[in-house]
Amino acid sequence: MVHADKLVWLTRLGFAARGLLYLIIAWLVIGSGRATDLSGALEYVREERVLLIAILIGFVGYGFWRVTDALFDSEGHGDGKKGTLALNEWYQKYAKTEMKDTKLCFAFIHDPGSIHGKKKIVVPSDLNGVKVRPAQSTIGEMVKLFGGTNVQASAPESRDAIERGVADEIAFPWGSIFLFGIDKVVKYHIDVPLYSTVFTYNINLAKYNSMSAAQKKIIDDHCTPEWASKVTDPWVDFEANGRTKMKALPDHEVYKLTPEQLAEWKKGVQPLNAAWAAAVKKAGGDADAIDADLKAMLKKHDAGL
Repeated sequence: MVHADKLVWLTRLGFAARGLLYLIIAWLVIGSGRATDLSGALEYVREERVLLIAILIGFVGYGFWRVTDALFDSEGHGDGKKGTLALNEWYQKYAKTEMKDTKLCFAFIHDPGSIHGKKKIVVPSDLNGVKVRPAQSTIGEMVKLFGGTNVQASAPESRDAIERGVADEIAFPWGSIFLFGIDKVVKYHIDVPLYSTVFTYNINLAKYNSMSAAQKKIIDDHCTPEWASKVTDPWVDFEANGRTKMKALPDHEVYKLTPEQLAEWKKGVQPLNAAWAAAVKKAGGDADAIDADLKAMLKKHDAGL
């Protein structure tokens, strides 16, 4: 796989070129007093060779990055999509036991999120004493495990919480960081797929059973992993593109973890896995078999670290 870090400057050139064109449009509007558009800006640029060369270099870089990303998934866009496929194939066999009153249509996840904040977090101990807005309950348990404090805030309230110092860090998907303006109050971002959140589409089982055979077939034909992807892929792409956008910003630090640092995170959350296994056993399930099944699906779909 091509490493995205090597393409960051190409991405920045592309964004700069695109931004420059819009600045030219604004300048032409101010100078001429009449509206213009992208074609008008390009016509002007044709007469300014230095600007033309700079923009061409930027668009070549931007285009090269786009092609590379499409061919090699350099930004990890496939993570959420592959994860949704793995999740559906794995969980369908357990849904009838856990969701007895409903029919699971399909399950899906968003593209993996990470930790973003005011402080550079590298290893689990860095969360000690830190106030974190968790993405969901499992992340909340992780924060407590590492000595941090959970701060509850809705997505729209999160920027304000960080800006006022109520929270220091946030676990959030990448695209939504921009959507809710959180990029204005954070600087550091771990470039690792730290977590995701599971969502399900369910149908009332009694209602489903009352349907005709033809109606059930329509439902069943659309309750598939493939349809889960069709419904959710645009959201996955939106979140994944946020990581690309963040990497191109010079005033933000998006950083990888070393294999040793990542191993610390994996080791650190083992108590959470043990607690889950104990709960599964208490409910009469085989935690080892279920976990092995999940890992097999993740490997099959190349969806895990």
